[in-house]
Amino acid sequence: INHSEITHLFIGGKNAVTQCHQDIDWGNVLHTNLTGTKTFYLYSPKDQYNVYRHPSTMRSYINPVRPDYEKYPKQKNAVCWSVTLQPGDTLFIPSGWFHHVVYHSISTSITMRFHKNWFQFLRGVYNLTVRMTFDKIMNKIVPRWWWNYKSTVR
Repeated sequence: INHSEITHLFIGGKNAVTQCHQDIDWGNVLHTNLTGTKTFYLYSPKDQYNVYRHPSTMRSYINPVRPDYEKYPKQKNAVCWSVTLQPGDTLFIPSGWFHHVVYHSISTSITMRFHKNWFQFLRGVYNLTVRMTFDKIMNKIVPRWWWNYKSTVR
């Protein structure tokens, strides 16, 4: 689906961290690092239970750099791929893959996001409209209970 291509510019500071998550639009990503260095830690969507994806979100609060196996014991079963990008390197992240990013220096990058079929596109629409809206509503009406629920569901 060529009409769903989206380009983003990312700028991050030294030691910045992007927590482990799946992209909510469910697109495939070509991420090109322009300046600086950063490391991506990647998990297959098949590992969503091993990385403790929070219900009704695309987030996981595991830390692949400093795993807490006492709090997240199933993380031991997750297969983690890591790659450090230098200027000029491009990384392909398939739809639905979890990624955690650590910036080692000030970094600028550009990404192109695209959907290879209607299923991916519609899954992204569902995530953006239903899943994210439900999470926001629950965060407003019962924030503490909802956070505790999301944090304890295994």
